[in-house]
Amino acid sequence: MNRIQRNALAVTREFFAGLEAGDPAVVGAVLADHARVAITLGADGGLERGQVIEGKAAVLDHIVAVAETLDRLTFLDMDWTVGADGASVFLEATGNVVTTAGQHSRDVHAFKVDLQDNRIVRVVEYGAPAAHAGLGFGDTEAEGAARAA
Repeated sequence: MNRIQRNALAVTREFFAGLEAGDPAVVGAVLADHARVAITLGADGGLERGQVIEGKAAVLDHIVAVAETLDRLTFLDMDWTVGADGASVFLEATGNVVTTAGQHSRDVHAFKVDLQDNRIVRVVEYGAPAAHAGLGFGDTEAEGAARAA
């Protein structure tokens, strides 16, 4: 692995460490201002995109909103792949979630993370939306406004 690939992997690992900790400061430190997060599948599992969160501030709002509903978020069996040019990092992992209400979800996730200048510019999440149904992940104010536009 070359230096660019190692840096991309380190930045991406930091993002997921911040996500697991529910720490927007850690996540924010590795995001570009124009970062975008796309959750690919809708709640019904259909092909209509679930959510697209645009901009660093909105992504951080989303992280805080999700963290407030969770007692624990961990990714297990993390399998990392770094693209040859270091511009993308892929993660496949088992998500292990426990909400503050005691509900539990465990499912496989895949993420594609795109980087530019050692900052994350895009995260695409592929997961099983049915596993999250009823866990209380609602839209933040920014996400609701984006959906309405």
